[in-house]
Amino acid sequence: MIAIGLMSGTSLDGVDAILVEISNGKYNPIKFVTLPYEESFKKRILKNLSDASAKLSEISSLNYELGDKFVDAIDLLLKDTIYSYKTVDFVASHGQTIWHDPKGEKCEGAVPSTFQIGEPSVISYKTGIKTVSNFRTMDVAAGGEGAPLVPYSE
Repeated sequence: MIAIGLMSGTSLDGVDAILVEISNGKYNPIKFVTLPYEESFKKRILKNLSDASAKLSEISSLNYELGDKFVDAIDLLLKDTIYSYKTVDFVASHGQTIWHDPKGEKCEGAVPSTFQIGEPSVISYKTGIKTVSNFRTMDVAAGGEGAPLVPYSE
């Protein structure tokens, strides 16, 4: 099975993408790339990490723009390999966290919540590859901290 993992972390340096082969419960990394963000894009995300400066219209646009950047990262990752959209079984996309409050403590009356952008439907539509996402969301819904994959990396 061939898979792609996508991540945009808190450093906001860009999209990290890895191509792996999964066989018999083990994975073999094939290629890794980082697609850097333009400084103006990074600033727009940073602006929308704060309650004081966030705008719903910008967050909505950034959600789709980041989906496009994830597709660009996939294209860069597959470049100069034998792999194509048709040979990749799935994409796992973490997205970009813009709000994370797993205990519901950041504002009065809040419930535990988290929010990632980087619309997975954009990735799936433009590549035709099955795309899974929202890993933090399910973990927070189940009472976790929103880091369900950490135990697997230890």
